[in-house]
Amino acid sequence: MNRILLPLFSACLFLVAGCKDTTIEPFEAFYVAFNPDASGPDRVNCNGTLSALYTVHLCSTLPSEPVHVTYSVTADGLTEGVDYKLGSSGRTLTFMPGIFDQRIAIDWLPNALARDGTLTLRLETVDADLLLGYPGPSQKNRTFVITKYKP
Repeated sequence: MNRILLPLFSACLFLVAGCKDTTIEPFEAFYVAFNPDASGPDRVNCNGTLSALYTVHLCSTLPSEPVHVTYSVTADGLTEGVDYKLGSSGRTLTFMPGIFDQRIAIDWLPNALARDGTLTLRLETVDADLLLGYPGPSQKNRTFVITKYKP
């Protein structure tokens, strides 16, 4: 029995002795990204009419100046004015101090002649020291893809 317990006890002491008292620094990567949980649908029926809002969230300390984020809209197989209509003519979202959510409005139009297609919203630039998309190499939620499909 001692032949089993002694090596096990020694291994435990080795592991405990190797632990150091480390302080974990708070995570301070601030970003701006699409919030899919607070956004309109990512799939839209070609035959339906829908007004949808797609939410962009600013994760930051309270800025003292407005934060401007530009975005692009890329259609693949869809036509603006036929399949969808953007709610604003500009491609800039402005986050005033104290505002942490902005929305991109899209009116989805019925089009019985439509074929399947996608509309991609992508955050392009920000005029503050913020990441575009979630921290990490994948930049998750920097883009939001909406599929318009024919049932």
